[in-house]
Amino acid sequence: MTQPAPSGSPAARMSRGASWLARIAVFLGIACVGLGALGGALLYLAPMTILTRSLDLPPQVHAVYGTLRMGGADLPQGYTLTWSTRPGLRPWPGFGGTLRLEGSDTRLVGDLRLYPREIGIAAVSGRAGPGLAQLVPGAWRCGMTARVDEVTLLKAGGATRADGRVTLPAGTCAKGARDVELPEQNLIFSTEDNTAAGRLDAGGDRPLAYFQIDGAGRAILSILEAAADIYPALPKNGPLTLEYSF
Repeated sequence: MTQPAPSGSPAARMSRGASWLARIAVFLGIACVGLGALGGALLYLAPMTILTRSLDLPPQVHAVYGTLRMGGADLPQGYTLTWSTRPGLRPWPGFGGTLRLEGSDTRLVGDLRLYPREIGIAAVSGRAGPGLAQLVPGAWRCGMTARVDEVTLLKAGGATRADGRVTLPAGTCAKGARDVELPEQNLIFSTEDNTAAGRLDAGGDRPLAYFQIDGAGRAILSILEAAADIYPALPKNGPLTLEYSF
């Protein structure tokens, strides 16, 4: 039968030391978890004006309000971007919720995902009116309303994902004093080899352009020669390939 070491022996002192080290480790672990939860709660409930104070927001954002949990942004011409989120695991802690972009001619609703390994929008659907395009400097003036169906754009780790479709009906657009008749166009998103991709076509069977966005933030846009028949400002010696980072 093994006898316990005397209380003053080196073995007993080492045992007590190991016990205290284990308790300290557990305490530090609990403290770290608590501080992490507290930090997440502070971030979740902090006013957006504080979180965005050091950010260079686009000029289209007139004001931000609320918190990451529930807030919004005021845009020109009465458009508003609002969100509501809740904490979640995917598998790391983060936030997921609902994103809305609304105005007199626009209503888009989808999922918002803000996780360490996944960030972006998913299943966005609704309508995007012609006034929304005017928020982009230099945009053509058009009278058509686009239909958005289940559009997903996500960055997941080193990969990107895309899905869904945007349909723009035929109509007239103006650039300066010039009017241009445009056919129906479709922007179809997909995922190819862990890379977000898209195809723009006219009438469903006439490709106009292709693009890809990879996980490193590099975008490649290929404009085909057929696009110049619809958009006179484009060069007629296509294809034209543009590459840029964002």
